[in-house]
Amino acid sequence: MCLGIVMTTHSCILRVNRMFDGHVAGSRNRTFTCVMGDQAIETRRVATEVAWRLGVGVTCDESMALVPNSFIGARGTTVVRSDGFAHFLGRLSITDFPENSPPVPLFVGRMDLIGRIGSHQFLGENCDEREHFEGWITATGRGPLDGHRMRCVVVGHGELPHGPVGNTLVNRLTGTLFLPA
Repeated sequence: MCLGIVMTTHSCILRVNRMFDGHVAGSRNRTFTCVMGDQAIETRRVATEVAWRLGVGVTCDESMALVPNSFIGARGTTVVRSDGFAHFLGRLSITDFPENSPPVPLFVGRMDLIGRIGSHQFLGENCDEREHFEGWITATGRGPLDGHRMRCVVVGHGELPHGPVGNTLVNRLTGTLFLPA
């Protein structure tokens, strides 16, 4: 599957602005040392699983009519330094679990998350913001959403590669849902 650049000509767009909660779990890690100049930094490579509940839309969300409250799962690898700066890259799925019915796949794609960053430094975030991650999702629709594409920014309260992600006042998936015209 290729998630390269796709022209958005003749696509309708909806705004996505959803909250989420859940957890990030790391296991099976390998430690190594990175030498940068005269400094040695201990680094770990950690197998990581993300399990989030995609909740209701908040102000400006237009996606609820198409994307139900569902579950985001991702598996991949986090590279994390001893000071907590981290990067997760993994394969993503968004699945609906309707009551009394089999699971319904909605999207597949990629998720990138960077822990301990703050992109809004002008608004008061530190460049090394603790218990904070940011990233993005790129996904294509499956099943009932075949032909749809999702591109979203992810911002959350939590640590990588493991821990709870439960602050729905802060956690947001914000971006665009492309619909076939």
